[in-house]
Amino acid sequence: MTNDDHDGGTTADAPDEAAGPLAGARSLRRGTLDGATLPALVKDLLTAAGRDEDVEALVDDVDTIVDDISDFAGDVFLYEGDLHVTGDFDTMDLGVLVLVVTGDLIVSGCYGDYDDPQSHVIVKGSLHARDVWTSGFLTVLKDLDVANAVVGDYNDCDTVVGGDVRCRFFFPEEHYFTVGGALRAAHFAGNTEYRVISSEKYIGMTCSEFTSLYGTDLVAEDSDPSSTYFIDFDKLRKGVHEGRLVF
Repeated sequence: MTNDDHDGGTTADAPDEAAGPLAGARSLRRGTLDGATLPALVKDLLTAAGRDEDVEALVDDVDTIVDDISDFAGDVFLYEGDLHVTGDFDTMDLGVLVLVVTGDLIVSGCYGDYDDPQSHVIVKGSLHARDVWTSGFLTVLKDLDVANAVVGDYNDCDTVVGGDVRCRFFFPEEHYFTVGGALRAAHFAGNTEYRVISSEKYIGMTCSEFTSLYGTDLVAEDSDPSSTYFIDFDKLRKGVHEGRLVF
């Protein structure tokens, strides 16, 4: 687990969450969450989600964060019930190192998590959002229901969904997705056949197929029309986070 603010000895300042969407959550830093009981809950949820091979490593990661919270810039949260967020939910902006939601996570804007600083988000119910951009550890026990785009970012972490994934546009980039149910998207891009672990196989469209639908604004220069690697990732990231892209 990596965190640029972790130096093994100094105390980092935590973001003030009092007025944010996690104001109603129990928090390790605020003293409303018992850190001793959280790793056991995390282990139960990760096991239920089917993370058999990496449960122990992820629990150890969470345990380290809980034990050394003063060394990190961020906090550990437990939200009981459904968490409704108006606008975007960004783990970096909110200082989320670990978040467990015992119900659904419902975001009217873009849900975003990161691998640096690394975040662990575990949703016992379903995650609903306008868009999802994920590079951290994201575990959803039920469905991932997204109105527009689901985009993965890099491969240090991964996403596990126990139920179905529904969206308009799915692009895993180098991020692994494990899907227990069906993956239903209007369009797939990138190496979905390799990056999606599922009972079904999904084939990403070629550059020429993409441009016939969406034009060339998101296509990298000198892309081969027959290639499945053609997305200008920086433009895609900016457009998805700002809500300017509708697939």
